[in-house]
Amino acid sequence: MSEVQHRMDGLEQKMDLILEYLQEQRQQRQVMEDLVQDVSIVSRDAFKYAVDELDNQGILIDGEQVKLLVFRFLKNLDNISNLLETLNSMSDLMKDAMPVVNEIILDITQKLSELEENGVFDSLRLIAGHVSNPDLLRRVEHLTAALSQVKPDEKLDDKSLWKIFKDLKSKEVRSSLSYLLRVVKAAKKLN
Repeated sequence: MSEVQHRMDGLEQKMDLILEYLQEQRQQRQVMEDLVQDVSIVSRDAFKYAVDELDNQGILIDGEQVKLLVFRFLKNLDNISNLLETLNSMSDLMKDAMPVVNEIILDITQKLSELEENGVFDSLRLIAGHVSNPDLLRRVEHLTAALSQVKPDEKLDDKSLWKIFKDLKSKEVRSSLSYLLRVVKAAKKLN
């Protein structure tokens, strides 16, 4: 009998294990059912909220367009993946390039500071002020017009000193030469 009792005890242990396993399965099934129910409630509420918000904003969604959009998205997963890889590479490039860009900006700033210290910008402002002078612009315009009208001519320009001296009697020639001499003297003083 002891062997029969021993077998009966073994069967009872096995039955207890089976019953424990079935109880665990029942609990897991209950947990899954509860989870599905909770997810269903949350999904319904989220869907209702989304529909209400879209309705409040006056947005109509065509289910067919959404379906086509999902299909297009799925068809282009490779392209989207490539785009994300490209963005990642650009981000890495920016991280690598920033120290170089910072150095370039520092060098440019230093060079501009040196130019400022050497008075280059003051000279440019002075030149711009003179160039924008209406009187000077008018004179340059007259000079360029005269230069375009008067062409070199061997017969007219081959004058003797006496004829050149006679031309000096003209007030326009004398004032023009006097003006040119003053410009040359002023330029020499600046040097």
